[in-house]
Amino acid sequence: MDGLSCQVPNLSGGSVSPSVPMLLATDEECDRLRMAMVVSQDAAVVHSLLEFCLPTEEEKVRFLTTQFR
Repeated sequence: MDGLSCQVPNLSGGSVSPSVPMLLATDEECDRLRMAMVVSQDAAVVHSLLEFCLPTEEEKVRFLTTQFR
């Protein structure tokens, strides 16, 4: 990393008062969050590809009819 700290996003949905200091994440925490995001994106891609490769109903019927001939 470049030595800069990143800010932890406000996920509560509420507004943050300017008098409340923002929490800063360490470089290590940012790396862990980034890696977790990359892993979840990879899993989503694999899931989508597996679903795309599933046979359609027509392909299932065609397979079953050719098996019993």
